[in-house]
Amino acid sequence: MKNRKLVYSTIIILVASVILVIYLRTDERERNEVSVRLNWIPSCSFVGEVLASEKYDEDNGISIIVNPGGPGIDPIKLIQAGTDDFGVAGADLVLAANDKGADFVIVGLVSYDSPGVWLAKEEKGISTLEDIKGKRIGELPGGNMQYLYEVFIKKTGLERGVDFVPVPIPFDLKNFIAKDECDLRPVFIYDETSELKLRGIEYSLIEPKNFGIQFKGICYFTKREVLEEDPDLVRRFVNTMAAGWEAALSNPKDAIESLSRFDSSINKEKELLGLKEGMEYLDGYEGRVLDSDMESWQYMCEMMVELGFMRSNPDLTEVLRFEFVREYHDKVDARN
Repeated sequence: MKNRKLVYSTIIILVASVILVIYLRTDERERNEVSVRLNWIPSCSFVGEVLASEKYDEDNGISIIVNPGGPGIDPIKLIQAGTDDFGVAGADLVLAANDKGADFVIVGLVSYDSPGVWLAKEEKGISTLEDIKGKRIGELPGGNMQYLYEVFIKKTGLERGVDFVPVPIPFDLKNFIAKDECDLRPVFIYDETSELKLRGIEYSLIEPKNFGIQFKGICYFTKREVLEEDPDLVRRFVNTMAAGWEAALSNPKDAIESLSRFDSSINKEKELLGLKEGMEYLDGYEGRVLDSDMESWQYMCEMMVELGFMRSNPDLTEVLRFEFVREYHDKVDARN
């Protein structure tokens, strides 16, 4: 009888141990699996995330799921709701969300300057502010360039209806190309420009950064509680993204191949042209991907407050958490 009880006890202990091991492994897997929500459909502007999840997440003890964005998908709302762990969005939109009550932290800056620019066909002869006078400028109400657009007008002293004619336009380039819907329209430098190149259409650009407008672009953000509860998870995420972007910028062709494996519907030729066009917007602060200084953010914040997009200047030391990016680059520099 005693032997039988001993056998039963041993079996119970073994079963309990197996269950515990399975639980711990499952719990560890769940903790290490995180999602990042893109702010638009797959394109060359997301090769860093795609390449990172394909080749570098295991190196950092993490499993990254890349979730595409698109019309009607708002990364800010999804991160706030806890649907995704990290998000990709314009830095201005994240700051504006915080001003309305959210509590996000920005842990990496993908494009040091906003990739938002204005595009004109070469035949229009628009390359300076004076050239804009009397022209028709396309507007995308509520689009990702809304804040930048208003800051650009304010900074350059242009006045709607006086210096230029505002024209509501769709996101699609079709009418711009075929029907001449406006003379100048907002675009992202790594997107619509490549489409014009493929069609053999010459164009010129008005880039806000060339007019002293310091406006930040796409960033990685998460809820503050994620950072406070598991800073090592944030560290591993940032390390993975940084490695992905460094690899993508070093070998654009391979990066586009990775993007094609993620979404076979992309036009590889178009996306490669776009990536090369936007390279200087994606290579980071002083050549350090995802990094940024702190001072240049103040201009954007002050302009957004002045124009009524935010009620007050945020405490940037609390919002901008680039310590993980800098730690990554310090380690890379030490190895080299």
